Amino acid sequence: MQDDFMNFTRLFSIVAVISFCSHAYAESKINIGGIHLGSSAAEAHAGATAMNKKFKFIDLKRQEDGKTIGFNGSEDGAFPADSIRVIFTDTNTIWFIYRNQRYEEGSRPTRDAVFSALKEKYGEPTFSNTKDLLNGNASWHFDRSGKLYHGPLGKAPCSGTDSRGGGTPPSSFTEHCGVFVQASWNFMNKEKMVQQLEVTAHESSIVYDAIKKKQDASNEIQRKSLEQEQSKNIKPKL
Repeated sequence: MQDDFMNFTRLFSIVAVISFCSHAYAESKINIGGIHLGSSAAEAHAGATAMNKKFKFIDLKRQEDGKTIGFNGSEDGAFPADSIRVIFTDTNTIWFIYRNQRYEEGSRPTRDAVFSALKEKYGEPTFSNTKDLLNGNASWHFDRSGKLYHGPLGKAPCSGTDSRGGGTPPSSFTEHCGVFVQASWNFMNKEKMVQQLEVTAHESSIVYDAIKKKQDASNEIQRKSLEQEQSKNIKPKL
């Protein structure tokens, strides 16, 4: 998972942009396994340890300066039964959480049990697909006030937020999105029991505000530079 994330940082440099986040965000009610968006890095480490005592942790570091900007936790094995990824801002505020669970025969939940548990935790999904023969998915769009959206796709507050799944943070963010939650589960077996469940949650507003702050600062520098150039009243030599 670490290589995938580092590829992401090279392409989009989101973690560098987030350094512009200087103010604290309130802890969100949205959580995965007890780790809340908006909580601190220390709280996330404690939560991940409590979540699964078998987790072994690896820090995620920014290439530019070696600063720790998150961590991976997973059980042993090439395909661990349980793993988690947490990413935080330069002020150690959690904005991205991903968990991947794999179930062996004898401990697999039913499709209905998975969907019911997700709805109990996050509410009735904004969009869902439970009719597929091999997998199911659902997403929850919360606006900046924390209200869960239900309505046309084109008007959803997080529509346009690029959430790739698989533990890869999004690369694009929208103005009105507060929190986005996405879940997918597959049952590619003859018994149609769920063998894998992935859940992602990210507080898009944190990153959007950071990007906007950086862009506004850049625009202001360009504006002042143009004003300075115009004030010279340079005349062409004809």
